[in-house]
Amino acid sequence: MTRIDEDRVYESPEIAAELASRRLAAALHRAEAETRGGAVPAAAERAVRAAFDAWVAALDAFLATRPGPEREARAREAVREALLPWLKRTRLARRAWEKPLGYAGDPVVIAWIYEGRGGGTGPVGTLFDQCFLDAAPGRAVRNRRRLLVEQIRHAVAASGGHARITSLASGPAAEVFDALAELEHPERVRFTLVDIDPAALDRARDRARRLGVEVATRRLNLVEVARGREELGLADQDLVYSIGLVDYFADELVVGLLDAIHPTLRPGGRAILGNFHPRNPARGVMDLLLDWKLIHRTEADMDRLFAASAFGRRCERILWEPERINLFACGLR
Repeated sequence: MTRIDEDRVYESPEIAAELASRRLAAALHRAEAETRGGAVPAAAERAVRAAFDAWVAALDAFLATRPGPEREARAREAVREALLPWLKRTRLARRAWEKPLGYAGDPVVIAWIYEGRGGGTGPVGTLFDQCFLDAAPGRAVRNRRRLLVEQIRHAVAASGGHARITSLASGPAAEVFDALAELEHPERVRFTLVDIDPAALDRARDRARRLGVEVATRRLNLVEVARGREELGLADQDLVYSIGLVDYFADELVVGLLDAIHPTLRPGGRAILGNFHPRNPARGVMDLLLDWKLIHRTEADMDRLFAASAFGRRCERILWEPERINLFACGLR
């Protein structure tokens, strides 16, 4: 391959992204060569992590130039040429890229992010996987779990302890089980979990059964709900929330989902929708390597969507997890 003049990096974010991808691949190769006895040497691990961070920054800088389809396709090809062999040795990142359920952030992927422990083929594959888990989006996903526990606790307290709470696209429903473990009288709270994946609902029911608690489950296609073709079939809810759904939805589907949620709430009930913010520093990694396409939205975007829906006004408030790249828009009925 023709050598790229590194002095041109500052002139071309596209070249910088390609170079950063190749440097990361080289760091992974060196770590592989230096690994003995199943453990990556500390110096090699530091080099991989530094190269990973530089790669994330370079891809983010490239996307900030708002490349057109042709430039983005060239960058995607270069990133994958350098790193796809290593991606295939990871666990979480490989599943997000392969999308066995048709989308990247499936319940298994989210459960692995919550777990926070990398996996894959060999020590270097596992280290590469851990880098993805330790990046800002992974931290944000783990942070939002606690944020939702606090919102569940708030809803229960506001209802006098007898709350009805629904999670849409519930996945592993980790925040529900966290809340159940903390509530003084969990038997007084009725949780409903809604998801399209029957395996995720089965796992949640089995976990609830083992803990001696009860949760209701409903298998629904929330795209069809947002289009008005299916109904949620809920009433008098104190809280209806979705952690990681609407950043896959176009604006009209978000409005449709809000329209479906609004009549399910009791007066004073709250809807909460989570969405990644454009500040996400790993958007380039998600787009160019993993093909994990999200619609990133600002506070103003969420205000606009709530106002266009049956809620009829801007968000009551916006909540943030500590990384401040995952926002949670709240609306009251």
